[in-house]
Amino acid sequence: MISAKNFRHVALLLAFAAVFAGSPAAARSGGIKFAPDYSDMRGFNYNPVSARNGEDKWISYNHAEVDRDLRYAERLNLNAVRMFLSYKAWLADRTGFDQKLKDFTRTAYAHHIGVMLVVVDGPQGMMPDLFEESAKPKLRAYAQDLVRAVGSEPGLSMWDAANEPDWVRPPLALPNTNQPQRIKVARFMAAALKEFDHNTPVTIGCMMLDCTEQTADVVDVLSHHDYSQTRAQIDVDILRAQKMAAAHKKPAINTEMACVGRANPYDIELEEHNKHHMGWMIWELMIARMCMA
Repeated sequence: MISAKNFRHVALLLAFAAVFAGSPAAARSGGIKFAPDYSDMRGFNYNPVSARNGEDKWISYNHAEVDRDLRYAERLNLNAVRMFLSYKAWLADRTGFDQKLKDFTRTAYAHHIGVMLVVVDGPQGMMPDLFEESAKPKLRAYAQDLVRAVGSEPGLSMWDAANEPDWVRPPLALPNTNQPQRIKVARFMAAALKEFDHNTPVTIGCMMLDCTEQTADVVDVLSHHDYSQTRAQIDVDILRAQKMAAAHKKPAINTEMACVGRANPYDIELEEHNKHHMGWMIWELMIARMCMA
C-alpha cells in the first residue's frame, strides 16, 4: 500500500494542480465527445497503487480502490483520466475484462471524470506477430470488443489508439521497438476504432510532435507528450502543437506531462499549458509502483 508520506506527497502535487484547474464550474465533467476545444481538460494518467504491472491492474482490478482514487481526483477538480488497457489481460478473460472495463468507465463517470482508454501500449504487451499481416484480424477483434463493451457508455470520452508509437530506447532498443512499424500499427488501430465507433473521438498519444504530424490524418484530436525541463522548451512544443492543430483544423492536447523523478516540474508544466489554453493530463494521479522515474 502507499505510505502516508507518499500519499501526502501526491496530495500536495495534485492540490497544486487543482489551483490551476479553475473552479468546478469552469471545467466540463466527463463524457464530452468531439469538442471543438479541449482547453479545459484537467486530467491525469492512472495506475492503482496496488498494481504490479499493466496486466495486474486489470487481472486484480479492485473497484473499491479505483472508486477511492477517483473520488480524490473529483475533489481536486480533475475531469479526465487516461487509462492503459492490457491486451494480454483481455485475451486471458474477455468477459471478465469487459466487465471490469465497464465498471471503471462508470465509476469515473460517477465522479464527473471522462475516460480516455489507451488501446495499444508497448509491443511487448501485444501479440508476438504485431508487425505482421496476421495481427490485423486480432487487432480488429480487440477493437471491436472494446467498442462493444464501453462504446456506448456516457463516461467514455476518447480512444487513444496507441501510446508513444514513436518511442525507442537507444542504443539498446527493447524487442519490437521498430518505430515505423509501431506507427503503422497505431494508424491501423485508429482506423479500426473509427470504423466500429462513430460516436467517440480517437487520438494517438505520440511522444514527439513529429509523430503527431505523421498520424494527424487518422485521428480526431492531436496529442503529444512533454517532459521538457524549461519553460522555453515547453512553450516551443505547445506553440508547435497549436500551429499544427490550426493547420489540420483539429484540437490539440497534451496527454502526458510532469513526472516524479524527472526534471520536469509540475508547476512549470501547469502554468505554461494553462497560459496557452491547452488541455493536459499529468503523470500521474497516484505515486504507484508503475510510476516512471
